[in-house]
Amino acid sequence: MNVALKPRPLAAGDTAKTFAEDVMAGLSAEPKRLPPKYFYDQLGSRLFEAITRLPEYYPTRTEAAILEANAAEIAKLIPADAAMIEFGAGSSAKARILLRAAKQVSAYVPVDISGEFMANEAA
Repeated sequence: MNVALKPRPLAAGDTAKTFAEDVMAGLSAEPKRLPPKYFYDQLGSRLFEAITRLPEYYPTRTEAAILEANAAEIAKLIPADAAMIEFGAGSSAKARILLRAAKQVSAYVPVDISGEFMANEAA
């Protein structure tokens, strides 16, 4: 069964209303908070990518080093014509490491909250 999920299009004003509701709820809460989805527009995504390159921010660098060291072994586990789906793809920098080693991957599907940033990175 092949079922395509179609998100409900937002009506004019829905986005602004949701943002306002989220801000009011978050600033009324203790502790104060805002959903991180609002940080990942084009500028926020570029800022996050810059943060990941700082010496103090080691997770991305550590993950990339682990992938570099193990990409060939991981690639052996991927079947021919596989599709690789990456949630939270961002710049897809880590996926590129694996894709270079796994030539048998026939499709790469990056998924990210910032569609504009992701599209620019893919281009």
